[in-house]
Amino acid sequence: MYQKCCKKCGSHSLFTEQHGNNTGLYCSDCGAWQTWLGKNEFRAFQRSQRRKNANYTHTTNDKETNTIQTINSFYGKEAQERQTIEEMSELTKALNKIWRHDNNVLHNNKSKEELLADLYEEIADVSICLQYLIDLYDCLDEVKKIRNEKFERELQRIQRNAE
Repeated sequence: MYQKCCKKCGSHSLFTEQHGNNTGLYCSDCGAWQTWLGKNEFRAFQRSQRRKNANYTHTTNDKETNTIQTINSFYGKEAQERQTIEEMSELTKALNKIWRHDNNVLHNNKSKEELLADLYEEIADVSICLQYLIDLYDCLDEVKKIRNEKFERELQRIQRNAE
């Protein structure tokens, strides 16, 4: 797999250039040559560029995209998968605490505002982890397509029930 940052300056802004039958990978910031790319590495680079240029579901800028890729490169797939499982569990607990508070079941000492703040943090954590997984599995287009299909199907169900 091709590297995702410059060996010299650490920039994530890379580009390719053809030299005869060879494709070189270069840094956009310092211009340093990085490596020659094989056919599969070149395809992986092209996919990553398309993915980088597409908007992530919750990503608002290139800095977040680069941050996601840097974090994924550091921790790796298994650690990110396990972290996602942990964060989803914490979100489940936060939702249960809100439900218990609203239904006067097994109160804890936190106010509704504190419980909501905890919930918002867990939603953010799960959202971030989902972005890690989308990057790791390179499945943004597939996820967007499936989301749209599910939204459309649910709207059709609502419409059928309203009739």
